[in-house]
Amino acid sequence: MQEIEKNVPRPKLVRMRRYPWIEMEVGDSFLFPATVKHPYVIARGASRLYDRKFVVHKTDNGFRCWRVE
Repeated sequence: MQEIEKNVPRPKLVRMRRYPWIEMEVGDSFLFPATVKHPYVIARGASRLYDRKFVVHKTDNGFRCWRVE
């Protein structure tokens, strides 16, 4: 039988982000991995979630995301 323990603090949830949304300043950019299928949708969701504006453009190297606001 398992021992029941009381008042053991739960560890904080640490979310691993795939992209550097929080760390980005206006003018910063990153290149999406080639395996990403919907970079525009991902950036739009991040814009809403973090209340910042990100835009994606296709470049010769793939899809690049910039923080613009």
